[in-house]
Amino acid sequence: MFIRMTRRHLHLALVAAAAVVWACDDPGSGSGSADGTATGSTGGMSEGGTDSSEPTAEGTDSTSSPSVTAEDVLESLADNVFAPLHAEASSAADVLVTAATAHADAVSSGGDVEGTFADFEVAYTDAMLAWQRAELLQLGPAAGSAGVAGEFLRDEVYSWPSVNTCRIDQELVAGEFGAADFTDTRLVNVYGFDALEYLLFRDSPENTCPPQLPINGEGQWAALGETEVEVRRADYAVTVATSIAAVADTLEATWAEGGTWHGYLTDPAAGPLQSTQVAMDEVLRAMFYVDKILKDVKIAQPAGIKDCASDVCLDRVESPWAGLSKEQAVANLEGFAQLLWAGPSADEGVGFDDLLSAVGEDALANEMVADTQAAIEALGGVEGSFVEALSADAAALDASHAAVVELTDDLKGDFPTVLMLNIPTEAAGDAD
Repeated sequence: MFIRMTRRHLHLALVAAAAVVWACDDPGSGSGSADGTATGSTGGMSEGGTDSSEPTAEGTDSTSSPSVTAEDVLESLADNVFAPLHAEASSAADVLVTAATAHADAVSSGGDVEGTFADFEVAYTDAMLAWQRAELLQLGPAAGSAGVAGEFLRDEVYSWPSVNTCRIDQELVAGEFGAADFTDTRLVNVYGFDALEYLLFRDSPENTCPPQLPINGEGQWAALGETEVEVRRADYAVTVATSIAAVADTLEATWAEGGTWHGYLTDPAAGPLQSTQVAMDEVLRAMFYVDKILKDVKIAQPAGIKDCASDVCLDRVESPWAGLSKEQAVANLEGFAQLLWAGPSADEGVGFDDLLSAVGEDALANEMVADTQAAIEALGGVEGSFVEALSADAAALDASHAAVVELTDDLKGDFPTVLMLNIPTEAAGDAD
């Protein structure tokens, strides 16, 4: 601990000194402060490339061997992360539609329901985990109100933790889920992956609404009968899967080479991001998913570590019906790793690890890569699903939570400070 703190204090001093030098070299440009906040119009990143004042890789000559730049990282992210992960999610969603349709046909016709459900389960798992890797890419149209030009498309695909199973049951009774404008006229908590999981993985003919609502109080659910409930669930699932695939296709197109947002990330000045600094800050905001959602909501809440009044809160588990809570958390970290590397592995792409090394921060780069792998191993080592693990041992997720904290401590500390990036407003001042 003493060695790490000494290194951090040294770099805080170096960053502060560098900010003063850059400000003197170019009074018209912004500069990053020692605490990671930017001043001026573009913060610590220069727009459109590097100049003689930008830090170069230790031991290299900037005139003959240019350093890694923020622009290099953004281009690598667009080519090697955003484009392929969205393509993977889109392809898996298309397979999901086919599987859901085949299962619905079997349910309505009395066909091989067990066989088609087994195929659906495989397709669902593949599509969900592909999306969970892409969950980290909430930038541009997938982002919400906190992002630049966010269009909330992430919520269209997966609204968790905003889930309302009673509303899904009510829509099942109403029977309007086949309408062309269904998803346009409903809240996101009645479609998307969370609704799909509930529709086809919940093994009960009952609904989840309170008895006083008309669905129960007026006998609407009972009037359907178990067979009709099963048929409607399968048909509803086709609508939901089709909607997921449509949004996934949209995201794939905009992030593919030649797509609108692929262009915005590789040339931030050409679009709503406006500058390299803002683009890098937006990527950092997306990376904070592992802090604000994975650590605080997916792990800490069900484990009783945060915002839970009991030893454990099993009702907070992300995937209660399909039992993929652990696998989805691991997929989130896999997506984070690709953002860190700006590629599918540490050896491919030009990533933040390379950018850190370029300013003499090999130790921090290696530490973040190692902490990411350690968190993946800790989560993957949990016995069974989160529900099973916590039911057997209230402390089952404590080690996983601690491993993710190790990673997010750097994400909130040395990482943005050294690279002069701005921590998202919603995460500022947060303490584990």
